[in-house]
Amino acid sequence: MFCFKRVVAILFLVLCLIADCRASSPDKNLIIKSMPDVTVVFVNPASMPKVEGSEAKKDMSYDLTLDSRSDSVSFTASVLTASPTVIDMVQITYGDSCVSLPVEKIFIEPEGSAWQSRLRVYIPKDLFNNLLYCEYSPTFTWGTDASAPMFRHKTDKWLSVRQTFRLADEVIGRNKVYEWPSKNILNDIENDIEQGMEEFLGL
Repeated sequence: MFCFKRVVAILFLVLCLIADCRASSPDKNLIIKSMPDVTVVFVNPASMPKVEGSEAKKDMSYDLTLDSRSDSVSFTASVLTASPTVIDMVQITYGDSCVSLPVEKIFIEPEGSAWQSRLRVYIPKDLFNNLLYCEYSPTFTWGTDASAPMFRHKTDKWLSVRQTFRLADEVIGRNKVYEWPSKNILNDIENDIEQGMEEFLGL
């Protein structure tokens, strides 16, 4: 009887580990919309811990959208502060680098005794690619004040998040190879050909 219970317990533990691995699989965090001329990948909302001592009242929720026709990644975040705060820039610090980007305010509204700012920033693809190879989590600082809301993943969590970001970027890259030129690109090509013919014929 003792051995039977022990076997059951081990099997239960193995099943739990398998379920946990499946739940944490990077592809489970992506919503992919692929069309002949464009691919869009939405990274499901996640939470990034606040850095103690900053003005943030709780962890930041965020999501990402990657578009094969865009040269930037849309990063949308919800930041909670004690009072309504004007946030017009974000500083992304990684390794020895620090980059400041303009912020687009979507809305600001009260949430209990605090205020929630819904913000969007467009991260250039070259910067996003740099983040994909960071061993440690980048830090997001919303504003320039000494106590500005600041957020950063723990290292083990960042490595998991980074894996999801890498997969999203790979999906965009692999689909982009097979996409048809957009209508605007085709129109530009057609206009260039017409203009070239006119110049050749002397019209």
